[in-house]
Amino acid sequence: MEKKQNELKPIGDLLPKLLKEYKLDIPLKIMKLKTEWPQVVGEKIASFSYVQHYNQSILYIGVLNSVWMQHLFIQKKSLILKINDFLGGTFVYDLCFKRSGIKKNISSSTIQPVEEDKKMEYDSSIKDYVLSSQTIAKIKKDTETIISPLRKQWRNILVLQEKKKQVLLQEGKKTCPICGNWLENKEKICLLCQLKKRSEYKSAIRQCLQLMPWLSLDEFVEQGHIPKGCENYIELYREVRRDCIYHYMEKIYLNVDTLEDNMMLALFITQSKPYEITDEFIERLTKKYHMRNNKNKNKKKR
Repeated sequence: MEKKQNELKPIGDLLPKLLKEYKLDIPLKIMKLKTEWPQVVGEKIASFSYVQHYNQSILYIGVLNSVWMQHLFIQKKSLILKINDFLGGTFVYDLCFKRSGIKKNISSSTIQPVEEDKKMEYDSSIKDYVLSSQTIAKIKKDTETIISPLRKQWRNILVLQEKKKQVLLQEGKKTCPICGNWLENKEKICLLCQLKKRSEYKSAIRQCLQLMPWLSLDEFVEQGHIPKGCENYIELYREVRRDCIYHYMEKIYLNVDTLEDNMMLALFITQSKPYEITDEFIERLTKKYHMRNNKNKNKKKR
């Protein structure tokens, strides 16, 4: 007996086909790609990169820093093949690398446990510490305006914080002169302030190199462009130069570049002055990136 055409089928048999037909399976595939990223690209690459999101056949990948961005940019073609092989089809035509901090998973084995007896001793020191009458009076004065039900609780919190502060100071701990956070051993300023300073130094160096991209490191130093207080200027100079080169390369690759962008890329790469390079040289330099972009566009049209 022939089966009726309108015979009902189990939803489990129809679901995969419907998802594929209406492209509803792509988000599921991308989610799986995110969770299994180390298996797709390898543990080394996964340690400094992760999948951010997917949009219009472009996969956006967060990368720890510009050095690794350049490393992945070189491997882009092979990465696309690996990713599409994992996804089971040609879903990704291009990769866009974005500089982004990565929250590393810290295994329990890397965390140093606090010994119970030391912790109890430390807690006891804080509890037994006696604040001066002036400090207690100041805390009471600072909390006078707080409504009655919360005033006592807030005073207790401030007292405990002040006791902890005094105990840590007695143990030789120091606070960051900028923000007041507690410092680790031998630190002059805390990590957050270090990162902020680093960002400020890089911004100053970037402004200088954007105006004079031909400056070599020696010229940069001789002309007095080192930001005040910057000790690791050599590292930051090189990092900023790499960032700028990658920035203009990416604009060309994504076909959103201008003639000025092409000129800047040529100046950064060659460290030549504008009058020392020709239009023909700039065109040859950027042509290969435009060709790659056109190839990807043709693939999408197919």
